[in-house]
Amino acid sequence: MTDTQWSHAMRTLAVVSTLLLLSYGGMAMGAPTQTPSTADWTVLVFMNGDNNLEQYALADFYEMAEVGSTKSVNIVVQLDRNGGYTSDYNRWTDTRRFLVKKDRAPLADAAVQALGEVNMGDPQSLENFIHWGMTTYPANHYALIIWDHGQGYRDAVSTGFQGDRFRSAHGMPFRSVSHDDTDRDQLYNIEVQQALRAGLNGRKLDLLGFDACLMGMVETAYAVREFSDIMVGSEDLEPGDGWAYHLWLKDLVRNPRRTADKVARAIVRSYPVPYRSHLANSDALLTLSAIRLSELDSLAGAVSTLSNAMVKALDTEVGAIKEARQASPVFARDNPRPGDQRFHHVDLKKFATEYQRRTANPAIQQALTAMLAHHQRAVLKTFAGAIRENEGASGLAIYFPAGRNAYVTDIFEEHGYEKDNQQYPVAFVREQQWADFLHAYFARVP
Repeated sequence: MTDTQWSHAMRTLAVVSTLLLLSYGGMAMGAPTQTPSTADWTVLVFMNGDNNLEQYALADFYEMAEVGSTKSVNIVVQLDRNGGYTSDYNRWTDTRRFLVKKDRAPLADAAVQALGEVNMGDPQSLENFIHWGMTTYPANHYALIIWDHGQGYRDAVSTGFQGDRFRSAHGMPFRSVSHDDTDRDQLYNIEVQQALRAGLNGRKLDLLGFDACLMGMVETAYAVREFSDIMVGSEDLEPGDGWAYHLWLKDLVRNPRRTADKVARAIVRSYPVPYRSHLANSDALLTLSAIRLSELDSLAGAVSTLSNAMVKALDTEVGAIKEARQASPVFARDNPRPGDQRFHHVDLKKFATEYQRRTANPAIQQALTAMLAHHQRAVLKTFAGAIRENEGASGLAIYFPAGRNAYVTDIFEEHGYEKDNQQYPVAFVREQQWADFLHAYFARVP
């Protein structure tokens, strides 16, 4: 090869390398220049602060920086800011990727990549982050945390109150998480599935976490069951401060060989600690659970078996079902004002145990016993503060309006529990029989 040919080949290689870099996220700013060694864990945090949670995003980033990445644990964040809610750290407003280093603030020039404005409600953005993070920071184990507003199998509209994660700047009532104000978009349940399927490309996460409100639902866990071993999420609202990253990441850095179930347990165990230290009983309404996703097919099947049994005997069972439902408190009630009941999520185990006390039907008793056994195997660890524990919060919620009027006046439902819904359909609704039971029940209960 001549000198001219060699020079041309090197220029061509440089152009190709630049194009590959840009295809996964913009300008490099101190990105690794050589292939890193394989860590024990890479923790990927898809942190959407392009909304009224911006200040909390920065606070949680700094909690991660209290620990910082090590040779054994990579802490990798894609942070989108809004700039309209806080001027901290020079009020940069685009989207940047960070390898979080100890005591390094989320300043713009600390990023390893600047991406420009990224729509964090676009599944392609999540897919790109997953692919880039796992390729750039290879590890034996991976955790992905989706950080932002959340609302289980749907979304919440703007409420105007402060401090809790279910506030949204939009008026888009659907099953979603990660609400981007600038682009006025969010990730619907089915879009999270799409992003995970494409981004993981046949691989599997060890842990998938939702640091967001109301994601600890059967519907959500069922949607992501094939993509991770464990899911962590809350049945109820989360305060703006979210998870205690400085505590569970410190534990992981000290013990990087920890398995996913132990990491999940540490996340749940550490969650209420900062709230208790600020004010006695301030954790009373908190919930967080770690779910074994390998059990979700069996649990969902057991829910369907119970649903079919209830439909078959509904003429004689409707009274007992109604009483059991009335004895099952809904989550996220009294928000934003006392007396408000905007949501219809109840604890699955609480409803089942209340119903067990009220039915003498042998087929239904058998179905309830089987479903509760699957529930016990599915819930790896759960925390509920004093009030929620007393009310029976046990790890997984499910959508269950009290009756037809509650269902048809549910402005957030938007036909999500109709099997023929074509707008961001929910897998659990379409594939299992709980929706069939609900509609049969609604026909008898006003």
